[in-house]
Amino acid sequence: MARLKIRDSGRGLNERDREQIRRSFRDALRIASSVKDEIDDIWNQSGRVQKRRKKRRNAWSAHENFTTWFGTSRRHILIRRVRRRIHKIHRWLDSARIVVIAEGARDRLCRGATAFATVPRRPLKVHLCQPWFTLSDSRRAAIIIHELVHELGFRHPGGATSAMTALALARRNSRKARRSPENYEHLYELYF
Repeated sequence: MARLKIRDSGRGLNERDREQIRRSFRDALRIASSVKDEIDDIWNQSGRVQKRRKKRRNAWSAHENFTTWFGTSRRHILIRRVRRRIHKIHRWLDSARIVVIAEGARDRLCRGATAFATVPRRPLKVHLCQPWFTLSDSRRAAIIIHELVHELGFRHPGGATSAMTALALARRNSRKARRSPENYEHLYELYF
């Protein structure tokens, strides 16, 4: 699992909070492994180059979760980019150094947010706001994924900031949906 450095920035963290953070990162790694396996099933096709690409496109089209959240475009380059991003998220959750900062109620970036990331930073930094600690296990893990997608350098293309707007983005523009933290968040949550 990732090497977590948990810092308190006004929340008043106790050991229960710290364990909740560690558990949520373990959950995020578990669901990231499942998503990585799914994209690898799509990617790892047999045959020569053209036949393999056709099988990948067909496998993508047949996968309801990916087409729902990332759109139906079967362009090879878009499938490859999603796979790279999914692998990177998994690698970060598995072995990267991640600084987790539990923010206090007064942090201005937490107004109306459950978490945030300032894009991109090294080492990886995930800021958790007060409401994050009250969410369900699946939501907390999915929000961690969301913040890591921000660390890939992506904001909210097409204004996707909710499940409904993320679904609309996937229907309207596959390329943008595959760069949207909101779309990744809701896809990964399906694997909890």
